[in-house]
Amino acid sequence: QRWDTFMLFLIVMYMLILPYQIGVEGLHYITFSLPWVVVNTCVNSIFFVDSMFYFRRPYINSNGKWVIDLRTIRKRYLRTMFIPDMLSIVPYDLIYWFYEELLGTQKAVILAFGILKLLRLLRIRSLTQESQVVINIRLKHNSRYIRLAKFSFLIILMSHMLACFWCWIAYIENGSLSFGESHNWISGWVDDNEPLSEKSLHPYGLSNHTDRYVLALFWGIQTVTSIGYGNIVPQTVTEFWIACFLQLLAGIFWSYFLGGLLNVVAGFDERLEFFGERSDDATDLIRGFQIDNEDTNMGRTTLFPIEKKDVTRRIRKYIYTQHRGSGAQGCVITLDDMFPVIKTLPPMLQEQSCVLLFRGYFNF
Repeated sequence: QRWDTFMLFLIVMYMLILPYQIGVEGLHYITFSLPWVVVNTCVNSIFFVDSMFYFRRPYINSNGKWVIDLRTIRKRYLRTMFIPDMLSIVPYDLIYWFYEELLGTQKAVILAFGILKLLRLLRIRSLTQESQVVINIRLKHNSRYIRLAKFSFLIILMSHMLACFWCWIAYIENGSLSFGESHNWISGWVDDNEPLSEKSLHPYGLSNHTDRYVLALFWGIQTVTSIGYGNIVPQTVTEFWIACFLQLLAGIFWSYFLGGLLNVVAGFDERLEFFGERSDDATDLIRGFQIDNEDTNMGRTTLFPIEKKDVTRRIRKYIYTQHRGSGAQGCVITLDDMFPVIKTLPPMLQEQSCVLLFRGYFNF
């Protein structure tokens, strides 16, 4: 489980860092910087070790059962993810470091190295579906909060990917990271906002990769959320075609995001709405209480020693306590209402669950 947690963290970091290195930095630092070459060599070694684990790693089949037969596991891995994993862990940066004079500084060579590294991200699917760590998180925490975190991460990731890809398009169009040699969306923005002040963004040059990313991220968020201020626009035919495709893709994602988010929010509101309905019903009940006006002694009726304020307080407290203690509804009546999953458990697990729930009320 610790190894799965580490690999999941490593892949998520790579999901954020690698597109940035490819699109915003043009793979310059990852290719020509010795510290980054060392870091990537270490990461390649970790991914190689993880690939070897997949020859012995159980998985869940289409029937929902764990497969532990080693021969079946190895055959499945060789048929599916073995080749992409091997292509992604080849130390291309190390090879390029030693054979730079032979390979030259061609964009096609550097770009091919970066794209092959993206194959590592394919492991996220197997980890999220088969990792015991992810399964435990899903079982231990409220599914609504997990889905809310998922959709929040997805919109951040989508905006990040669009920003990196949009920067990469300008890099391919321009041929270098100076971005002043040919017309593209970056040079168009600079021309529209000249002269640039010291506090403004300066997207030209290798060292200004952060400013370039912020500018592209601003465009990416506008595109994903369909805001579109229109201050960052494509300038070439290629950029217009790619922008059309990205806007359609972002529109599909935004619809999916809003649908999922509204579903999650509706789940939260359902509980509050049910609590509100129960509170309104209690208010109607309390308004129907009859008090003998001839008796003013402590607010009690003549016939029955009952105080209206005390009963009102107890009713409201009872409904509120049930609302706080319920997992899905605003008011619970039975154990099944409070914990619906109990009805789906075998009889023995139902009994044991009830004992653990109410053991504080027993004398043993």
